[in-house]
Amino acid sequence: MIYRAGKSFNLIKGYSPNLGIEILEDVPELPFGGAEKVRSFLGKHDQCPLFLIVKNNEALDENIARALADQRLFLIDSLSKYHIHRGELQRSSETLIYSDDNKRFGVYRKPNSSVMKRPDRPFEKLSDLIKDTVAVITSDKLDPESFLRLVRALWRHNTAIRSEAPENQLLEFWSTVEVLFPPTAEESDRVLQIAGAMVCFEASAYAAKIAADLYKAIKNSHYAGALEILNEIPEGGNVIEKCLALFSIEENEPIRNKFYNLFEKHPLLKNRIYYLNTRFASANLVLKTLNAHIERVSWQIQRIYRARNVIVHSGKTLPYVNILVENLHSYIDRVLDLLNEKISRSSHSTTIDQIVLEVKLESESHLHSLRKLGKEKCTSDNYKLILFGNK
Repeated sequence: MIYRAGKSFNLIKGYSPNLGIEILEDVPELPFGGAEKVRSFLGKHDQCPLFLIVKNNEALDENIARALADQRLFLIDSLSKYHIHRGELQRSSETLIYSDDNKRFGVYRKPNSSVMKRPDRPFEKLSDLIKDTVAVITSDKLDPESFLRLVRALWRHNTAIRSEAPENQLLEFWSTVEVLFPPTAEESDRVLQIAGAMVCFEASAYAAKIAADLYKAIKNSHYAGALEILNEIPEGGNVIEKCLALFSIEENEPIRNKFYNLFEKHPLLKNRIYYLNTRFASANLVLKTLNAHIERVSWQIQRIYRARNVIVHSGKTLPYVNILVENLHSYIDRVLDLLNEKISRSSHSTTIDQIVLEVKLESESHLHSLRKLGKEKCTSDNYKLILFGNK
């Protein structure tokens, strides 16, 4: 692995070999220098004139090799910041990665961090998004304590996103959870209290999230006529509601068949529509689907908590920490979105704790109504009631 590095790396030449890192001023001789990207990478670089070679990375693919090398360089950054807070050891974001036999090589950018794998909103809408959020959290509907908790949660969310190491991201995200869900008077374990509250946020409007993902997949498939077929669905006032009606209402089987035929050469999307129909076509199926989702989220939150304890108390690095960070980030974003939505729609003053209780009661009421409905199938008259409860 070869990085381009700033001249400040000359200061660590003395101990870099102990970490399996070589620092060169001259261009290293490589047998594959004829490739255009490689020539460009090895060419003149005013800001990063040095060559930082990280050796002996045992990995099966380039991304894992890069991650292992980045860990070693992060250790050097950490040592540097321990002794000198303001100085920076500058290196390139791109890396030349090659195998020992020189048969596999290429210039690779830094992979996206786990926190950046969440769906994002268009940057052009930033002004309107911030305006709406500020209007919500600064309204007189929220008590001062809840306002401060929400602001602290946003600060820690921001810190997590800006952190380089996934372990730090996990710790900061978990501290966000602790701010939003403080201890209660219940005698149950702390993590069970948190999981019990958070799963209700994740289960709220779960079918709408599934429908939004389905619409995105249909739109991005770029199949001619796909959106026209979707518009043939009589139910729903928008594309999300039409997707809900597509996979839940039995009478829309002819339209589903049109999609099956259209996506004959796209089996993943075809099977997704079929699978969703088998999970949301009746009250008992929706109940089973929601219970399974709640159980999965609860287990994952407890797994995240155990990982957090391992990182804090033993300092170990976990091989699956990136997946946990990605999941926890999505959970927190959902909680923050729903808190903002509940505050904006409230007709009276409220608190975070009151909203958490409200979401929990809505979730329990929805599950209870599904049990009462039994095997009742989704129709154009009741599909929203079955999918979302009496909201």
